Amino acid sequence: MLDDKFNEKITIRIPDAVVDGVMTYQDYVGQAMVTESTSAQIEPKSKVTLNRTFLVKTRCEPCPGAIILYHDETHYLKTVRSCRNITGELECYRCTS
Repeated sequence: MLDDKFNEKITIRIPDAVVDGVMTYQDYVGQAMVTESTSAQIEPKSKVTLNRTFLVKTRCEPCPGAIILYHDETHYLKTVRSCRNITGELECYRCTS
């Protein structure tokens, strides 16, 4: 149903191992549909927060703590959920940063 909407190219970096105290990553390329939302707080301090949600089609399974590189921006994933069709087949992953 949404196949024609996955038109953004992203890179997903999955944590792999720690080598000499430095985290190493495995990179995967995927297609995504990106939505943005903003929220504003007025009191006690004024701040505006931008949140992005990615619907991702990729051959790896993203996990919280993974990184999505999108238009030279780094997004650390907070939540990841599987999206399935009515027959139970995996369609994509819903990732929020």
